[in-house]
Amino acid sequence: MSIKTVKSAMLAQWQKMLAQGIMPCIEYRLPDNDWLLVEISLPVTVWRDAITGEITGETLEASHIAFSFNQADNTKVYFSGTIKGKCGHYRMPLDEYFDNLDYYLQEIDQEIIQGYLIPNGLYYPEGE
Repeated sequence: MSIKTVKSAMLAQWQKMLAQGIMPCIEYRLPDNDWLLVEISLPVTVWRDAITGEITGETLEASHIAFSFNQADNTKVYFSGTIKGKCGHYRMPLDEYFDNLDYYLQEIDQEIIQGYLIPNGLYYPEGE
């Protein structure tokens, strides 16, 4: 499968998720009864009619899914080598072999838990 096919599938799934009222974010409970909110985004370009302003199309420009969170000053991230970024703003590249949005959301979840929360002593397992 080509990266173009992956991008098209991701955009369709992203639009469906938003149409169902699902917010693109993940929340994690922190030990101090606070919450870490991870916002997820796709770099989508919206095309509008010059006269009516109506949306005529959308394209997924970049080959990544982005996520960001309020990273405390004294914390570090230990994400896998595919994750790029810094200071709470990161990008996970799309893979030509995976065209399912759920796959990327699960990967981001694991990266946050294993590469940020656990190493910084912020992991608070559910039910505790």
